[in-house]
Amino acid sequence: MYHRNDFKKLSLIQGSGKKNTKVYLVEYLKDGKLYVLKEVEAKDLDKLNDYKEEAVQLSKLKVHPNILQIFGYYFHQTKHNSFRLGIISEYLHRDQNLEVVYHQREKQRLFWSEDQLLLMMYSLIDACAYLESVGVCHRDIKP
Repeated sequence: MYHRNDFKKLSLIQGSGKKNTKVYLVEYLKDGKLYVLKEVEAKDLDKLNDYKEEAVQLSKLKVHPNILQIFGYYFHQTKHNSFRLGIISEYLHRDQNLEVVYHQREKQRLFWSEDQLLLMMYSLIDACAYLESVGVCHRDIKP
């Protein structure tokens, strides 16, 4: 398990997270590697336990080529008597983000071939099948 002092926050990632969530690009101080830190604030222990359950489930995921890897998590109490859960995950460079790549291609009027789209769909279905096999449901995917 990690501690919040194991990381140096480099920048807030724009457009990320809900009202009580912030996502940062961080450096792991022990080896200098870059990761993403998702910090979720909970006003009470009950809410923290809900978030903790999510973190435990996510940390059980094994390596899959189409799912960001979760490396661990930590908890801490703030000065204002609330609690924070930090989830440490793989850093996906901007050039690898599908939404960013899509908008870059759209500006250049470049379109994916049918084979490229089929491969993307296969990857998405494979990732969803893997999540289902380990009992994890992604909240952003509608049935």
